[in-house]
Amino acid sequence: MKPTLLLLVALISFGSLAQNLPAGDPVQLGLSKEGLARVDAFLAKESENQHIPGSIGMIVRHGKVAYKKAFGKANLETGEAMRTDHLFRMASMTKIITGVAGLKLFERGLFTMDTPLETILPEFANMQILVGYDTLKHQFITRPAKNKILMKHVFTHTSGIAYPPFTSLGREGYHRDLQLLKEHLFPAFAELRHCIEMASLMVEHMEVKKDLLNDPKYQYLFSVEEVNKLVNQGMPFRDAYKKIGMDIEAGLFTYTTDIKHQHEGSIGNLCNAAIAAQMELIIKGFGTERVAQRIQDLLSI
Repeated sequence: MKPTLLLLVALISFGSLAQNLPAGDPVQLGLSKEGLARVDAFLAKESENQHIPGSIGMIVRHGKVAYKKAFGKANLETGEAMRTDHLFRMASMTKIITGVAGLKLFERGLFTMDTPLETILPEFANMQILVGYDTLKHQFITRPAKNKILMKHVFTHTSGIAYPPFTSLGREGYHRDLQLLKEHLFPAFAELRHCIEMASLMVEHMEVKKDLLNDPKYQYLFSVEEVNKLVNQGMPFRDAYKKIGMDIEAGLFTYTTDIKHQHEGSIGNLCNAAIAAQMELIIKGFGTERVAQRIQDLLSI
């Protein structure tokens, strides 16, 4: 976001504070007509270029409203024009107002940083901690919190309070896209976890049987090799394939495990080092090392 736009957004955020302020002449209040014209052109162009649907610009100087205009649309679907009395979701910009207000109350000694939040807002008593997601019931799994939320946790963003989309009782319409997405996203995570658990179980029970090829039930693995030998001796493939098949049916099939193949992936050239290197490259692509390091960094704070 450009610095100019950021400043204007900040001014817009405090529009409600200026509702009862008197209007004043912008020139007498120290603003130039040329400068305000640039503000007009900028905000109008932002909507025309579809960077933003609409906006309200307001400047308060010396206790008077020197500039207040609306641009663009308040609703793109209906075409409703923006008005200067339209209301906005302030989202994270509320941190500025509530942060300052909270610190002023702190300066007055109305609470300390170790004051439990529930003594001020009883709704935050008996909090629950998220531990999982039930994919069948489409509900979050929680457990009682061991510690209370203190005011210092609120001021340092370490309270663990989740956004409404990540709760079963999120406000209707708040981040509706994510509300709908979680019905698919969280089950997908659960399915991925189950796949990883199955893979871990398989790997845990895998073992190398060095005498595997000596087991009679694997003798027919070498039937293709015997067919190739006959073909190399000059017998047509169809005839060689038929002969080996008849030998197997008659119980006359013989073979040898002494194979000298050296092509990639064969018994004589398994390419284990290349496979391991490729596997390591793929695993690194998931970025788990960066995630693990970030978790350690957070735990060390």
